[in-house]
Amino acid sequence: MKRTQMRDTIKDIKYFNTFINEEQARVKKFSDKLKNGEVKEDRIFPVKSKMHDLKLGILIAGYSKGDELSILEKEYQGLIDDWEEVWEPEYYNKNLKMISLGILFQADSAFAQKVKHVCGEYTFYAPENVSLSEAKRIALERAKLQALADEFGTVISQVNTSVVKDDNGKADSHFFSLSGTEVKGEWIEDKGEPKYTYDTDKENGTLVVTCSICGKAREIISAQIEFMAKVLRNGIEAQNESEIFRSGDDMFLSFQSPTDGFIAVYLIDETPTAYCLLPYRKDGDGQQPVKHGEKYIFFSPKYDVNHPDIVDEYTLTCNKEEEHNQIYVIFSPKPFTKALDNQVKETIPRELDYEAFTKWLGNCRKRDKQMGVVIKNINIKGE
Repeated sequence: MKRTQMRDTIKDIKYFNTFINEEQARVKKFSDKLKNGEVKEDRIFPVKSKMHDLKLGILIAGYSKGDELSILEKEYQGLIDDWEEVWEPEYYNKNLKMISLGILFQADSAFAQKVKHVCGEYTFYAPENVSLSEAKRIALERAKLQALADEFGTVISQVNTSVVKDDNGKADSHFFSLSGTEVKGEWIEDKGEPKYTYDTDKENGTLVVTCSICGKAREIISAQIEFMAKVLRNGIEAQNESEIFRSGDDMFLSFQSPTDGFIAVYLIDETPTAYCLLPYRKDGDGQQPVKHGEKYIFFSPKYDVNHPDIVDEYTLTCNKEEEHNQIYVIFSPKPFTKALDNQVKETIPRELDYEAFTKWLGNCRKRDKQMGVVIKNINIKGE
């Protein structure tokens, strides 16, 4: 039987194989006795009920160890047929398991049909003004996009180079082959760590970074709800939108959605660590509701008329030449609660490990196809 990744990591594969073999032997023993007429009339129903219990345990063990869903569903259908014969309303736990498995297979199968295992690789030729950490981030981002494009295709194909200017008018080149809005798929979660190799361009001596990554992704069949999110620097007007910050600059977020819903905002630094910027630290329910059509300015108590006393304000700092961060803006019309995090220092937002953050986000997006994520790259320049 084919297996996917183990769904239960508490026990190992050897345990499940041994358990299944032993239970299957017990089922065969009872089955042979029934066929050979060795079971008394008044014991036939209890024996058949016991066989059904054993088969149910085998099915659950098979699911736990990662057996293929399509095969498990066929076994479940056989259990449904036998269930009619041994049904007893007072067998509450057993009946609940059967009903729960039916719901599980229906939901899990629908998800499994849409989620695919994808892998991508990208080689990034870094300009002189791009650091190693930034080159790795870009190579990883584009390896994921390449995997999505290879598996699901693209809406349009573009782009070679875009040039933005910092506050001093100095040109800063960023090279993009694809953008997240162009591929017809979305990345759900990583499977394992990305792999990097490094080289030097023989012509100009600059850094060359190759990244390969595998993960779970799904095709975008229906468009997610679009929303507006802008990272603002030292002000709350549209012209304050920026991806370039200097150490000591204040950061705000402008947000607007067409539907009622919930929002969360995280900052990912180079370490990488995930910091929860929204919901605010003093917000006890872990959710930040928003109303449709209303324009919000977050991280400023002046513009929060309902709960200005719990608003966290953010001033970005950088103790080196330059630092590259990412802002994740997460929105859904359905309620969701922020990831489990910790208050490590009173002066900084609550935080969690980046791997735990991506796992949480992946699980949220598995359950909620309408959840949208916008990632904003920001550069913080030292003093």
